[in-house]
Amino acid sequence: MKTIKVLFALLATTIFACTESDVESIQNQPVNDVSEVNPADFGNFISHKAAHDNLSALLNQREIDLANGRDVEEAYGFMFGVDKLKELVAKIDRYNETALATEAVTGVRIYNVLTEDKSRRDVMWVPVIGIEDAIDFNKNTRPETNDLDLLNFSKPCPNACDPGNGGRGDYTPNLEIGTFIEFSNAKTKLDNLMDLRSEDLANNRTIETTYAFLFGLNKFKAFLDGIDSENEKRAGDELLTAVRVYLTLKNSFINGETMLHRDLFMIPVQQDYRDFLNVHEMPENGRTMNDPTLILNDGVKCPPDCPE
Repeated sequence: MKTIKVLFALLATTIFACTESDVESIQNQPVNDVSEVNPADFGNFISHKAAHDNLSALLNQREIDLANGRDVEEAYGFMFGVDKLKELVAKIDRYNETALATEAVTGVRIYNVLTEDKSRRDVMWVPVIGIEDAIDFNKNTRPETNDLDLLNFSKPCPNACDPGNGGRGDYTPNLEIGTFIEFSNAKTKLDNLMDLRSEDLANNRTIETTYAFLFGLNKFKAFLDGIDSENEKRAGDELLTAVRVYLTLKNSFINGETMLHRDLFMIPVQQDYRDFLNVHEMPENGRTMNDPTLILNDGVKCPPDCPE
C-alpha cells in the first residue's frame, strides 16, 4: 500500500441524501489528513450520539431492503471476549520485542469476511506491520513468528444481541470468546467475501465500498485500558467482559463529494449482553450526547487504503 493518505471529514448521520445545508455543514468540517498521524494512533473515540446515528443508518437501510424484497445480511454485530483481545495484544507485544522497527506491528486491521461455508458474515482481526506501508501480517512469510495469529470466530448478533433490543441471545458474553486462526483459513474467508463482491458486480448489484478498517495499536490499547478503568467501578452483570464490533453505514465528505460507505465501531459489552451504552436508542441530553466515550471508530478504510 502506498503511503497512507486519506482525506475525510468526521460526520455521522442517519440521512442517506444530504440537503444543501448538510453539505455546507460537512464542507465546513476540518479535514483529517491521517498522513500526519502516527499509524499507531489511527482511530478516534466517538460520542454516544454518533454511534447511534451510524448504527441507525445501517438498520434503516436493512428495513428499506426488506420492504423492497432484497436480501438482507443477518449478522451485523460481532462479539469477542476482552481476555481474547488482550491475548492478541500480548502476542503483538511479544513479537514487537524482537522485531526490527520496520517490521514492528503498528495496528490491527478488522476485516469484514464470510465464514468458510459462506453461511454468514463475520469479522477477523489482523495485525498490521510497518509505518510507510501498512502490510497485513502473514506468518507464512515470517516462519520464525510462531506465536502471532489472526483472531476470528465471534458470537454474532443476531443471535448474541443486547437483550434490551430484541436480541435472541443464546449464550452469555465471556472473556474468552474468539479463536486464533491460521493464515490459510483467514485467506479463505476473505476470498469468500471477494467472490461475493464479484458476483454483486456481475449482477449489477451495489457492492460495499469498504470492507476493512485499520486501527492503531496505541489507540486499541487505550480502548482496552479504558475498559479496565471502567470495570473498577462495576461488578456482577455490569462488568465489561466483551467487545462488540458493529457494522454500520456512514456519510462522509471524501475528495469533494458526500459518500455513504460501510463503516464499523467497537463498543464494550456487559456480562448481561448489554452494550456499554445503548447505541440502539438516541441518548438523552447530557454528557453522553457529544462527548467521546468508550466507543472506538474512524479506522482507516480499505478501499481506498488497502494492503498491496
